[in-house]
Amino acid sequence: HSQGVLDGRYVISTMHYGSRVASLTTVSTPHLGTPIADAALGLVPGVTAEVIDAILGFLYGSLAHSPGDAHIRASLQQFTRDNMRRNFNPSNPNDLRVKYYSVAGRSAARVAAAECAGGLWTNSTRIDFLDPILVLPATVFSLTSPNPLSPTPNDGLVSVESSRWGTFLGCYPADHLDEIGQLLHLLPDAIS
Repeated sequence: HSQGVLDGRYVISTMHYGSRVASLTTVSTPHLGTPIADAALGLVPGVTAEVIDAILGFLYGSLAHSPGDAHIRASLQQFTRDNMRRNFNPSNPNDLRVKYYSVAGRSAARVAAAECAGGLWTNSTRIDFLDPILVLPATVFSLTSPNPLSPTPNDGLVSVESSRWGTFLGCYPADHLDEIGQLLHLLPDAIS
């Protein structure tokens, strides 16, 4: 799930463990980076210092009080869209011995039929409501989408597009926290 799968790709490719791995299935992994990291580093026009601080608070808890901290900046830099495109992906190509699969989460009451098309699974019409703790980070997708009124389909932290890698299985109606067990929910999402 998420950044943990990038570690898996690194182990397979850079550390040359592909002979020991049959397949890798990724769930909402920012293979193409995430605008959330861009925004937290001040790289998205229109994102204020207060929003940056709130995003850092969500991502790093009490560490967010030092937004200039080199470790926090380095961690965020890894997940920028530019770094994934220019550095990580070229340095960690798929190993031909390993089968790669991916699943994307989609939330904010969006079905995302077009973006989820082409997966092996049928895209469910069930909707997921974004957990309130993810609302602020998810607003960055509105600021970085071609149409701010229709933000890029995402799970609150990672877009459907960025989640696609290898054989795309499909989208699942879940936000980034639901994907690992409905964290922080008081009630289950409604099923439509």
